[in-house]
Amino acid sequence: MSNFKYYIISLLAFTLFTTSCHKDKDIDNPPVEINEEALNVNTFILENMNDYYLWTDNIPDDLDPKSTENSIEFFEQTRYRGDTGEYDAETGIYKNGDPWSFITDDLQGLIDYFNGVRKSTGYYLYAYSLNDGTDNFALVVAYVYANSPASEAGLKRGSVIMKIDGEYVNQYNANELLSRESYDITLGSFDFINEKFDLLDETKTITSVELNTNPIIKSEVYDINGTKVAYLLYNSFIHNYDNELIAEFEKYKSEGVTELVLDFRYNGGGSVASAINIASMIAPQNAIGSVFLKKMYNEGLQNFLINSPDYGQEFLEDNLSSSAYGYEDDGIVGSAMPNLDLNRVYVIGQEGTASASELVINGLIPYMNVITVGDRTHGKYVASITIENEKYTNWAIQPIVFKSANANDETDYWDGFEAQLAVEDHPIYGDFGVNILSGYVEPMLYTALSDIEGTLAKKQLFSPVSNTVVKMPVEKANLSQTMVYDIK
Repeated sequence: MSNFKYYIISLLAFTLFTTSCHKDKDIDNPPVEINEEALNVNTFILENMNDYYLWTDNIPDDLDPKSTENSIEFFEQTRYRGDTGEYDAETGIYKNGDPWSFITDDLQGLIDYFNGVRKSTGYYLYAYSLNDGTDNFALVVAYVYANSPASEAGLKRGSVIMKIDGEYVNQYNANELLSRESYDITLGSFDFINEKFDLLDETKTITSVELNTNPIIKSEVYDINGTKVAYLLYNSFIHNYDNELIAEFEKYKSEGVTELVLDFRYNGGGSVASAINIASMIAPQNAIGSVFLKKMYNEGLQNFLINSPDYGQEFLEDNLSSSAYGYEDDGIVGSAMPNLDLNRVYVIGQEGTASASELVINGLIPYMNVITVGDRTHGKYVASITIENEKYTNWAIQPIVFKSANANDETDYWDGFEAQLAVEDHPIYGDFGVNILSGYVEPMLYTALSDIEGTLAKKQLFSPVSNTVVKMPVEKANLSQTMVYDIK
């Protein structure tokens, strides 16, 4: 997995000796007889977490690789639980802790995931209460990937699913029904006048396939009273698609775009290289060459890098650039990139907006006006790397290794970024973008465009759905909100 193997691991051969104290924690796991693979993997976990993990000082001193054959449980004992903010009783982790680091015994699956290859039906769903005295709810399509089973079935944002395999959906059966390889959906509609969902006599069959998920869901340029405004709905920072991303910005540049709305509402993160590339194409021209990202590692690794004649302070910084970031032989690194030379950008986000999405927000703040639209973002200010086990090559860990800061040293935004222009995401209103024929504008985009026009307080093209319709997002994939440092 050379594309994702962390460059420090391949370039540095060192042992970290630090005098910092580990947090006291009793581990009641006496040594047991374990097989050779488990011992190897556990030792691999402990050695690399002690060297590279951001919160290495919080790893218990008395962890013993011989204590368990369950390497996943062993890895869990190394994770930092946090001490500040909202507490998640299910994971036992506070808001400023580490719910993101993970271990896998399917390295190829992880590589495919980072490359945008996933077995999927190709849509993301919201759940709305039916408000009929039952626990049942309607599933409303939030977005659909192109060339997916969902798109081939004619589904789009705003489509309503009332039943799966003839069953109404509720919190008790939703995960089981949606995890089936193939299922029949019964469609519905939403009555805006009476604010209720109606069952239709129409069914379709949906089957999961291995899908290449192009993160560019929608890209358009609008002429708003003589001002060229670009709108980009970008769902994940997948580096394989950066050439397509660059092409979109070349189009914006050629069409004279002077305002940009970035829609990250469903973007849980991904490639740091892609985040730097997109930020470099947005920032003011005079900011190119300036610091976008400062990497802050654990104390031992940070000191080693700063004092090493081979690395030094510059190694800890990534700058805005006119040529693309990436890794060796990816077909993208070094490519020339356009620059829109903007003095402000609108970013649509909400709770699922995380990681590399927030990196773009934070990294651009020192250089331009970043106007956030929607709701408070997730709050993931840290990045991970992939470390592979050289002997048992199916195993790899994805630990958090640094926290990100911008040129003003602003970091630790674990509580996310508050929306300056608050508006809810309701897919039942209809598709993304601007419908020229009907005049309909999707509400979150409408809010941004109205602010650009200076008419936000003067007009509104839609009426909010009553609070009696309870929106409940269906849980995302467990690898969402991952920021991967993939720069060579």
